Amino acid sequence: MKNIVKAIIISAGVLSFSACSDFLDQTSSSEQTGQTVYESTYYTGLAVNKIYGGLTQDQTYSQYIPIVWGTNSDCELVDGLGADATNTSNERGNMNYNANPGWGNIAKLWDALYGIIENANLVIEGIEGSSLTQSGGSDQKNNTSL
Repeated sequence: MKNIVKAIIISAGVLSFSACSDFLDQTSSSEQTGQTVYESTYYTGLAVNKIYGGLTQDQTYSQYIPIVWGTNSDCELVDGLGADATNTSNERGNMNYNANPGWGNIAKLWDALYGIIENANLVIEGIEGSSLTQSGGSDQKNNTSL
């Protein structure tokens, strides 16, 4: 009798787990996948705006590239001969060709720039694979202006 009860409980457990798999495999109506984004000119435009937004981060063209990385260029020379010229723990030492690989600001810049490149490649791939660019209608003209 105990074996029959165990078999019934195990069978009920297995059936209950497999019965709810369809219920658990639902997607949100607000989820934006590659197919939904690049099938709409509006959402495609937002994806392109994300690229431009990345260029305005502090780690890119807003602060680091013009200010931090420009401290020893053809236009500026900040303390190139002073005591900080060889200090690799700050901007002045690193911008005087004494870069330290462990200096955290280098990784921030590269991470931000490669993130922008990745987003741009994803947008190009999404636009090229979209049915809107292949339809030949007014949506194609809207997508090509992006």
